[in-house]
Amino acid sequence: MAQPVKLGQPVNRRLGDLLVADGLLTAEQLKKALAEQKGSPEKIGSVLVRLNFVNEDQLIGFLSRQYGVPSITLTQLDIESDVLKLVPAPIARKYEVIPVRKMGNSLALAMADPTNVFALDDISFMTNLQVLPLVASQTAIRKAIDRNYESKTEAITSVLSDMQTDLGNVEVVEDGEEGAKVDVFELKESADEAPVVKLVNMVLVNAIQKGASDIHFESYEKIFRIRFRMDGVLHEMLAPPKRLESAILSRLKIMSNLDIAERRMPQDGRIKLRYNTREIDFRVSTLPTIFGEKAVLRILDKDSLKLDMTQLGFDEWSLEKFSAVIHQPYGMVLITGPTGSGKTTTLYSAIHTINSPDVNIMTAEDPVEYNLKGVNQVQINEGIGRTFSAALRSFLRQDPDVILVGETRDLETAQISIRAALTGHLVFSTLHTNDCPSTFYKGKGCATCNFTGMKGRVAIYEVMPISEELRDAILKNAPTAELRSMAQSQGMRTLRQAGLMKVLEGTTTVEEVLRVTLS
Repeated sequence: MAQPVKLGQPVNRRLGDLLVADGLLTAEQLKKALAEQKGSPEKIGSVLVRLNFVNEDQLIGFLSRQYGVPSITLTQLDIESDVLKLVPAPIARKYEVIPVRKMGNSLALAMADPTNVFALDDISFMTNLQVLPLVASQTAIRKAIDRNYESKTEAITSVLSDMQTDLGNVEVVEDGEEGAKVDVFELKESADEAPVVKLVNMVLVNAIQKGASDIHFESYEKIFRIRFRMDGVLHEMLAPPKRLESAILSRLKIMSNLDIAERRMPQDGRIKLRYNTREIDFRVSTLPTIFGEKAVLRILDKDSLKLDMTQLGFDEWSLEKFSAVIHQPYGMVLITGPTGSGKTTTLYSAIHTINSPDVNIMTAEDPVEYNLKGVNQVQINEGIGRTFSAALRSFLRQDPDVILVGETRDLETAQISIRAALTGHLVFSTLHTNDCPSTFYKGKGCATCNFTGMKGRVAIYEVMPISEELRDAILKNAPTAELRSMAQSQGMRTLRQAGLMKVLEGTTTVEEVLRVTLS
């Protein structure tokens, strides 16, 4: 069991004030530094060093005295790879710390803020070691993280040698203005090199295993990083050497049948990956940025798609009302919410629930993310005129019972949808809005949940059946607040209320509910 860390006397006054009191800084210099720092995540100590008001040695010596912990100079320090592996790079960057040396059951940890008890507790719990804090400047720690993690733990050879995944079971399934001067053959050759192929496959498989919904490959001036979106939140997972950027992006383009020489225009494609006995689709989007290209892969894993509405997170009242609505012979059901909130999953679950041989279901989607057995699905293609409104007009000549419009983007689509709902069809669609009318405890975290204390996602729903009273109020253009109040009086729970119910059930945390809902 890791022992708690005891620090010296805490700094009860602001650092800048203490430096002024100690004679290392003038009041005027402090005022200028605070103005420079405003709106920036940079610590005041780093700002003072950057403005040459104090030097690095003065700052570290002062912090060491104030915090009562030893200081350390990181510039020329050579840290062993085994020590670096104790604290993953995303955690080191999150807390601005870097492990320095392991001594028995103790870990010396350089920190910009040695009073950060959250960092101390997390790293002590993660490593099962007693953490001994050392103070260093924020700038020095950031440089040490970039220097050590990229060259040692996150170099391509280390990443591949540490892989536990059997990539022998991974296979890419083949589907039948002048740009910048690019040597296409060189790009193709580098993209097909074994280490690059293995790295890309490893990233894709790792994302599947972690339950990620998206993978971001991002190009910056001096770094190239890979992030996963897990449970709705982006986490930095890997920072391959910058020199591999072009090869990795070219490999992704080859896998998704895109033009590897085109780097000035956005491109869209798909990758079908067979992993063991599973086939997983990735929707690929590339975008030119000022320092290269960014690629985002949306993971479309049929095995992770929940089509059972009872598993989505509805409370009893909301499930009863929603189920009653989707079994009506005609009318319109609108699913609203921001991007990535689960609208498509909810739509597919509803369609799956009412799907039967005696019902003709037709969908217009952009893109078609999952294939649903027994459902006639149409891929929207704006470039050739196959728009939502055009597809919807065609649907009405195909004897439909149920119509799903992936997204209501324009007035014409809305008008046709409403007309269809009024003439004996059940219409499903989505809108991008935040709601219908317009601590208890927290897990410490572990590697499985990427140190967030949560794993997996569950939906919270705000179901608003349109009663006679609400219909009359809508027709009178009643304000949103009045509609919300009326709906709540008739039993509707808001998203915030539904989220807090999940907290009471132990499904999530207050912090997560506050993050995803409006008060």
